[in-house]
Amino acid sequence: MYIMKQLRLQIITWNVGGSETINNDQFTKLLCLDKANPVDVYVISLQEIETGFLETAKSFVSYDDWAKLFMSTLSSLGFYLVENVRVQGLSLSVFAHLTHLPFVRFVRTHIVRTGLAGNWGNKGGVAISARVYGEKICILNTHLPAHLEYDEARVEQFSDIIEQMDFDNTLPILSHDVIFWSGDLNFRINGFSRKEILDLIEKKAYTDLLQGDQLKRHLVHKDIMTDFIEGEITFPPTYKFDFGTDRYDTSEKQRKPAWTDRILYRINPDVEALAGLVSNVSLEQCDYKRSYEYIKQGSYRSHMELKSSDHKPVSSQYKIKIRNAIKQLVEIKVVGPWQSKLEGEVSVVYSNGMVPDSYDYLALYEENISDFRSYKTWVYLPTVGDEYRIKDSIQTCRFPSFEVEKNGRFRVAYYSSRMSCLLGLSEPFEIKT
Repeated sequence: MYIMKQLRLQIITWNVGGSETINNDQFTKLLCLDKANPVDVYVISLQEIETGFLETAKSFVSYDDWAKLFMSTLSSLGFYLVENVRVQGLSLSVFAHLTHLPFVRFVRTHIVRTGLAGNWGNKGGVAISARVYGEKICILNTHLPAHLEYDEARVEQFSDIIEQMDFDNTLPILSHDVIFWSGDLNFRINGFSRKEILDLIEKKAYTDLLQGDQLKRHLVHKDIMTDFIEGEITFPPTYKFDFGTDRYDTSEKQRKPAWTDRILYRINPDVEALAGLVSNVSLEQCDYKRSYEYIKQGSYRSHMELKSSDHKPVSSQYKIKIRNAIKQLVEIKVVGPWQSKLEGEVSVVYSNGMVPDSYDYLALYEENISDFRSYKTWVYLPTVGDEYRIKDSIQTCRFPSFEVEKNGRFRVAYYSSRMSCLLGLSEPFEIKT
């Protein structure tokens, strides 16, 4: 009998307008960390992070300052960075709770530049693909062309992004079971003057104002965006504000307010069709590896209290129902006490047909692991010809702890090169000097 599992995702999109990173209090409000609402996965989709020469150069060797801020806080709460991908001002980070680490596999990234005829990353898309409990999930962050008159250009560039997004040339983006799409999509409001827009905002007559929303029109007409679903908008337009205020643009340009910042999702039509076939069959009777109702959207809101940018952040929560039809492949056990400057022993137990790859490795992390790259030290798994070999699906090996210089609590993790992810994580243990 399969176990039903419900994953909660919280997605945040924000054009930060080149501003500096926010403080801890603002971060808590943005991710709703002060509310009793457990989340399994955080997705943080940013546009227009600082892109000077120095920042761009650093991005090739380290995370951007925003990603570092999120890692610092979320790792202390038991979350790890599944992956981060960046191109110039676009940055996308996905964090999952450590309890889900063995079941987030085949992590891949992709970038598409659309600025300057596809040669510049000031506009474009970045995406992260993964199999989460067997479901093919893709997270997409885009920044599309600005200005009211470039409606069709936005559609064309989005079409280009969708066409070019292919993970390892084997997994086109539209083949995923679900796509979450967020970003500064830059769609504007047709048919209303600036004064009319402001008057309707004052009255909170958002339904009337949305009649002129360009994106809403594309969601019901037959084009590339038709399959995407958006929750009900009950918040005021998120662009454009005077920096540091809740006041819409008072500069000489007097830009019209618009809902430029959006979050949508798409369920693969093949998945939906199959869901209809099994909707009247109980899970115990059905041999299909997914369950439905597949996605349920919760809150969809803006964060007006954050004022450091000319955009307001937007967040949305989702519940994904899936069947826990996959099992853990690797279990790691730390053998005996460990002491700094000496070798410790690790036992790796393989199950469910798992076969190690020659490039798989074990890595030593602090207890609050922030991401798979933050190890203290690592070692390739011994091959069959080495002293410690696989026997009865159990492999033991010696592990150096020379990088540990003071007492602390650590974990050992197993990295799969084929799946590009951590597949197993030991319980926390102590290393003494």
